[in-house]
This record gives sequence, structure tokens and C-alpha cells, in this order.
Amino acid sequence: MAAVITSRIAASCAISGMASVLRCDHDRAGWRVSNAGHGDRVHHATIITDRHNQWWITHNVLCAYLGANTGPKVLTGQIRRGTGMELTAVLWSSDLRGFTERSDRLPSERMIAILNALFEAQAAEIRGHGGEMLKFIGDGLLAIFPIAETDAVAAIATAAVAAARNALAAVAGLARRPEMDDEPPLDIVVALHVGTVHYGNIGATTGSISP
Repeated sequence: MAAVITSRIAASCAISGMASVLRCDHDRAGWRVSNAGHGDRVHHATIITDRHNQWWITHNVLCAYLGANTGPKVLTGQIRRGTGMELTAVLWSSDLRGFTERSDRLPSERMIAILNALFEAQAAEIRGHGGEMLKFIGDGLLAIFPIAETDAVAAIATAAVAAARNALAAVAGLARRPEMDDEPPLDIVVALHVGTVHYGNIGATTGSISP
């Protein structure tokens, strides 16, 4: 008498939090797969996956334009005008000398290429030393180095000073780039200040809110 061997194997396939269960009955006749409602579940999972991807795209865009700390706050709805918090930080404010004369003289495409190189040279040092860019204002840059603990003031301030010194050297090195051919070298001024600031949302009721 032939023995019938039956095995039930449940395989769970997770797609962005949705699970589709496949149940397989095995005997000598072969495999039988039942998966009732699988199409609906895959469609539902696809919708969830799309929403998840859209969330990450929005998250990355906000972080790129507003910063790693401010972007997620905007994404979670912390945008009411007048709201904010006090924090201790080192503020960075830098400016390009001679920008008006240079921008009046050069084609806009070349001036934008120079500004992009200028901002990237500074941003690399700011990020590398624990800071975050807040705004690009014409040829100026506003950044912040948050200080979470009172005993970290000296360390954060030292890091900000190191970032400023390295940024000055990096900007001087831009003279070798093609967009700077036949141009006088770039000269920036960096001001640093440590203290307590109000970090939040301001703006007009019908205009943009600025973190």
C-alpha cells in the first residue's frame, strides 16, 4: 500500500509590510498551489510600496533643500508660523567679496557654475565637521553647528573653526577650476558666533515659511 506523504509549506512573501501566503500541498500526484486573493494583495502592496517611495523622495528633497534636521520637521507638519525652539549653537555666516562686480561682468551660466563650486567647497567642510547648511542667500551661506550638551561647547566651536579654515583653503583652491580661467581668485569672509538662538518658522501668512 502506497503511503501518501503530505506536506504543507507556508511561505510568506513580505512586500513593504504586506504578506502574501502561499500554501502548497505535496503528494505523489505533484504540487498544488492555492493563493486566493494574491492579485489583490500584490496590488495593495504595490500601492504601499509607491507611497513608501514617494515618502522617501519627499524626505530626501526636503533634507537637501532645508537640511537634515529641518527637513524631517517640515515633513511631519511642524510648519506653523511662530513655532520653534531655543538651542545653543555655533552660527556660520559667509560671504563672497566682489560678488556684485563679478556677477555684472560674467555671463549668468558661468557665475552660477562658480557659485555652485563655491558653495560645495564650504558645504563639504561644514558637513564634515558636524554642521548643517540652513540657507544660500545670493553669494552668502548660513549654517549652524548645534550644541546638544553644555560640556560640548568647546569641542563644537573648535570643529566650526576648523571647518572655516579648511573652507577658506578649499575656496582658494577653486582657482584651478576651468570656470575660474582668467578670473581673479575667490575671496570669502566667514563669521562664527556661539550662543543661544531661536530655531523655528517665520514668514508671511501667504508667503513661504522659512526655517
